[in-house]
Amino acid sequence: MKKFKLLIFIVLISNVLFSQNYKIIYDIAWKPSLENKNLENDLGVLIINQSKSFFSGYENFRDDSLKSSVVKKFIEGTQKGNLRFPEARNKSKFKKIIFKNLSNDSLTQEEKFFVTSFHVNSNCKMNWKMEKDEPKNYFGYTCKKATLNFGGRKWTAWYTTEIPISDGPYKFHGLPGLILSISDNKGEYDFHIKAITKETNDLQYRNFGIPKPIKLSSEKWLTYYEKYKKQPSIVYENINTETTTYVINGKEIGRNEKNDYDIRQKKYLLENNNEIEIVNTCK
Repeated sequence: MKKFKLLIFIVLISNVLFSQNYKIIYDIAWKPSLENKNLENDLGVLIINQSKSFFSGYENFRDDSLKSSVVKKFIEGTQKGNLRFPEARNKSKFKKIIFKNLSNDSLTQEEKFFVTSFHVNSNCKMNWKMEKDEPKNYFGYTCKKATLNFGGRKWTAWYTTEIPISDGPYKFHGLPGLILSISDNKGEYDFHIKAITKETNDLQYRNFGIPKPIKLSSEKWLTYYEKYKKQPSIVYENINTETTTYVINGKEIGRNEKNDYDIRQKKYLLENNNEIEIVNTCK
């Protein structure tokens, strides 16, 4: 009977901790190019609200958070006048945007191109191997080691059960505690915690005014992305309508603008050809 009561107590405590809202900041270092040894650095943020989470570059999160706040005040009537958004700050260098539902291993990857966005939905259960290395102190927490084969890379993570939230940066999740540090064995991608606070962040209006995202499976997204790499300007196809005309640098989108976009994006893709996921793991 005492064991049963103890089990109930542990479950209740875990649920209370799990239901708390967190903002975790990570330092990110990665090697963008296969041909260049230089590393890129940025900040990423993991927002945990109940059993769901959101991960993106920190600057993009700040803009999304501010936009949501402005829209919410406008809808509630506490902000008068026209709906205007502050000019965006510097965009995040780390562009991946990930939504997770921790209760069922479902995951959504958001990809944005101009006014077109895609939501790539998948189930992504991660098969971790718990290592027997001695625990180490990391960021003031006692951490245990786990390894994982994911996306064509071998990863090593350090997690803490002192924060019993089964989450981490990017797509990583599924350990019995928060991932504080994770890196691949080639030293090409590294995430490590920089700050953690208990707070609630509202991002519900981050895509306000933007067409609804196109939902795709992982397989269909990969097919589309291969076409995009060959001709990036396909994102501009059929976006002008009878009532809406999009412009770039003051010019209506036409053949010249599409050609310019192709040149810029192919250059960017060439300089960023070392993807974090070499092969598709999530289905």
